[in-house]
Amino acid sequence: MNTNLEKNRFEHEQPGNNHLEICNLNKTFTVHVSGGKQIMGFEDVSFNVKRGEFLAIIGGSGSGKSSLLKCIYRTYIPDSGLILYHPGPEYQPTDLTAATDHMILNMRRSEIGYVSQLLYAVPRVTALDVIAEPLLMRGMDQAGARDIAANYLARLCIPEDLWDAYPSTFSGGERQRVNIARALVASSNMLLLDEPTSALDPASTAIVVEMLREVKLKTTMIGIFHDLSVVREVADRVIVMKNNRMIKTGTPGEILGSSTGD
Repeated sequence: MNTNLEKNRFEHEQPGNNHLEICNLNKTFTVHVSGGKQIMGFEDVSFNVKRGEFLAIIGGSGSGKSSLLKCIYRTYIPDSGLILYHPGPEYQPTDLTAATDHMILNMRRSEIGYVSQLLYAVPRVTALDVIAEPLLMRGMDQAGARDIAANYLARLCIPEDLWDAYPSTFSGGERQRVNIARALVASSNMLLLDEPTSALDPASTAIVVEMLREVKLKTTMIGIFHDLSVVREVADRVIVMKNNRMIKTGTPGEILGSSTGD
């Protein structure tokens, strides 16, 4: 086995300042229209994430990256293994694989945010209100929440005449920027990012990278990326997935070297 992976498994046994611990996680999918055929999502994945760390997950299409992230968010329920979330040193960890739906919903409101590739916007809700909603849920008044939302939209270069428009009418890149703004304004303790820059042009990507850097000190992040230049910019550590398994882990320099290609 890769020595970096061995080291990571050893570190898993010594929690220290871990924010998340994943141990021997497995996920398969049953395709009922194909007679119950079993499709491998990923198998035997183990790693930990330190508090305040930015972990990037890379690998080819179909290697299990998004399935893994969705298991952490509990969109999918893994077949076996542990996902231990540590709220803080004074609290007992929560096993996300066994938590009730009610517990998961509460954690999504207060602890764990998620940025998908696409924004699934509620019809007839404006961009300002989509972004302001997490602040309203925490008791902020509407005017204050909309002011903060407007600052995010301006920084992400969303034209002002779209702020009171519906994101369902936006381009893919504009919708992705609204999605990112909503996640960042929520100030979650852990943020999961599923290719957050996939639909963005280089200028917008640079802005998002800058904003992610700003929240690194207070937010633990796990992100899937195909753009390796972004990985070099923001990641503290990288996991490589191949053939539905985790095959390597290390710093961006150790994994990516000095190459600038994707």
